[in-house]
Amino acid sequence: MRVSWFKEGAELSPENLDDLWLLSELVRPGDLVKMQTFRKVRKEIGERSEAERKKMTLKIRVEKVGFKEYDASLRLTGEIVEGPEDARGSHSFTVRPGSRLKVYREFGPLEKGLLEKARTRKADVAFVLVDREE
Repeated sequence: MRVSWFKEGAELSPENLDDLWLLSELVRPGDLVKMQTFRKVRKEIGERSEAERKKMTLKIRVEKVGFKEYDASLRLTGEIVEGPEDARGSHSFTVRPGSRLKVYREFGPLEKGLLEKARTRKADVAFVLVDREE
């Protein structure tokens, strides 16, 4: 996991399924999370309306955290507290390996230790090559 600390919290970028699981344990309801996302925005065109997916950066107050191992994703749902004027209500972030998110809160020493360990962890993979002719 990539971890960058800043005054109000940490910017995190999970790299694998283990990192997503760790985030599912660390992010709690009430935390503020900021991330770039897509959101449907309705446009009125004459008498009809169309929905357009628009890229934007939102900050939500987390209400629900859901880890989906089979989908290799983490879903964070909550009320929008910061974003463009047309973004109101609730929103869900889907965090996958390679995503970047900022978590705004004070992390305790145990949580910081877990994040630092995830930051320096090496993959537990070994390859063995056997030449049957020699």
